[in-house]
Amino acid sequence: MSAELTFGRDLSDHDLLCRTLLQLSERVGSRLRKAMVAGRTVRIKLRWPDFTTLTRQTRLVQPTDQDGEIYRAALGLFNRVWREGRMVRLLGVGVSDLSPPVRQLTLFDHTWEKDGRLLQAIDDIRVRYGSDAVRRAGNLKLNRLTDLGVEDDGSS
Repeated sequence: MSAELTFGRDLSDHDLLCRTLLQLSERVGSRLRKAMVAGRTVRIKLRWPDFTTLTRQTRLVQPTDQDGEIYRAALGLFNRVWREGRMVRLLGVGVSDLSPPVRQLTLFDHTWEKDGRLLQAIDDIRVRYGSDAVRRAGNLKLNRLTDLGVEDDGSS
């Protein structure tokens, strides 16, 4: 399950690229939860202006459907390959190795349970009131990716 965007103009702004990664991670996480699956492998896709395309992936310890875990993995991959000032034409995030959303219980850390309930509430609000009903404060500057001339490639 993945989401990717082709920018209307090539971008090199690190903050904007990171916010885009976050939005893509949220989109993938929402789709995973809607399908009631989780994934163990997170991958990114980058396309440079010369149409050279890179993919990188990492395997998580446990399957996830949570936006934050997907984003952290994707951001780590992105920061390993992107260099300051490098222009990006396309950015994508994907999750594979899908299975039922089961987690190995840990003795003390139950933050993922709280995060899961929060994400489910956010998903419910967005279904009822629209995708812009709840947004992260960091994305307020960027009303929608389409404001940048971004084309949604319609990836599933």
